Amino acid sequence: MLCFQRLRLTSTFGAIRMRLPILSISLFSALVLSVGCGRQEASLSRQRICVCGATNWFRVTCGMSSFSAMMPPRPTTSIATNETGAGPLVMTMVTSEPSRMVAFSILHNSFPTKLPLTDTERLFSGGLRQALGADGHLVSERAISLDGSPGKEWCFDKYRGQAIVTMRAYLVGHDFYQAISVMPRSRVCTRHIAGCLESCQLRNE
Repeated sequence: MLCFQRLRLTSTFGAIRMRLPILSISLFSALVLSVGCGRQEASLSRQRICVCGATNWFRVTCGMSSFSAMMPPRPTTSIATNETGAGPLVMTMVTSEPSRMVAFSILHNSFPTKLPLTDTERLFSGGLRQALGADGHLVSERAISLDGSPGKEWCFDKYRGQAIVTMRAYLVGHDFYQAISVMPRSRVCTRHIAGCLESCQLRNE
């Protein structure tokens, strides 16, 4: 039985070592801080509680970035900085857990400007391998985009098939954005997975 007292999400690049031409990067993505959410509320009508426990959705901005998505209430934020040879690598992660073993997250990784990120396919495929880990099984993969920037959508199972993870990732210059849904296989809510992932936006500066 999958048992979490508090669900922790792993970013595509969280807790991995990513081999790039000039350095290896390790990001810490466990949710360890709760320092506010930098959110913007939208006037939404009250919704019925779903099987996943999510209701009363509103738009949440990921820290100080321009990336936002619709999420359930009471999100928490963690921020981690990793010093690298190319400069500081900062990750912001906002997570909402509407019910046991259900979580929605949006993430922003700010890569050092000195880091070459021209090989996007290698970047995405390397991140996917690490996200799958030893027990993940890829169910589907497709190319997507956000305002013309390249992205990927993945669906895979984890924790011996007990959890379904749906993830979208976008590379916009040296900013890497993600939206993630984690649900138990027995209570997968496709409506709210789509509601979160398909709502991703970049604010026009």
